[in-house]
Amino acid sequence: MLKTLPRPSAYSQLDFWVDEAIWGHRLYDEQTPWLCFMEFLGVLNSEYQKGFAFNEQSFNSLSYNPYSRVYLRNLLFNNPYLEVVYKDYEDHRDEKRAWEEWTKLAQQSFAGLNNEYPNLLYLQSNFEKFEYFYEAIKFLQNNTIEGENNKRWSSQFIFPYGKECLYEDLRITGDKVQNDRRFFARTGELLYLMLSRSKKGDIILPFFESNILKSNSIYTRLARILQPNEGDEAPLPDMKGTYLPYEYLPEYSNLAEDWVKIINCNIQLMTLFHI
Repeated sequence: MLKTLPRPSAYSQLDFWVDEAIWGHRLYDEQTPWLCFMEFLGVLNSEYQKGFAFNEQSFNSLSYNPYSRVYLRNLLFNNPYLEVVYKDYEDHRDEKRAWEEWTKLAQQSFAGLNNEYPNLLYLQSNFEKFEYFYEAIKFLQNNTIEGENNKRWSSQFIFPYGKECLYEDLRITGDKVQNDRRFFARTGELLYLMLSRSKKGDIILPFFESNILKSNSIYTRLARILQPNEGDEAPLPDMKGTYLPYEYLPEYSNLAEDWVKIINCNIQLMTLFHI
């Protein structure tokens, strides 16, 4: 029988410890492969910013800081009145009127800002015309992960063009923001730990570094200018408690080797993942 690593101290008093003892954290049906990948990227980005990418300091001590990107998410997924304002704008082509009408509605409806009044003036500075703003929103909306789903707006994700597109699954009610494990159920964390323990992280990292973590593509820049301070925001508090039972399994290396072979095919990121 394989020897397992000790469970984290935070879970030492739990009596019901079955799935975790076998797999790590539970395998949850609603976390699809895409959402596993997005959760993984959030972990990788946080550890990369700290200089620890694919370098586990000690077993099962992972502590990472994801982002909320609340402004971006409101703009893309909690913004139904944009269509109404834009249809009116097509008739009158009055920039000032369009911005004022949309801003008034947005300030009344944006959520998850911790009682902060949404200052949206930066958008008018970043977009010369209201039409350009509208087209930017529509483009990123059309690149929603697993589009045409019925998930709440705070659990919608866009294609990971850059680190400014990475954020945590949240439950947002009014100004109250809570971490939620419904769609980010730690499977992405386990993927990160498996690749870290494969000892092939230094081979895999440059691919993610150039395509996502340090990306400056036009799509990444688009996501930046939709956010205050071009996406420069404070991360959320530490996420802790990830548990992967085994120090090493051949499957970790096999998984990493599959990634290496795919990366060596020199397939562009959008072609590789964008479906």
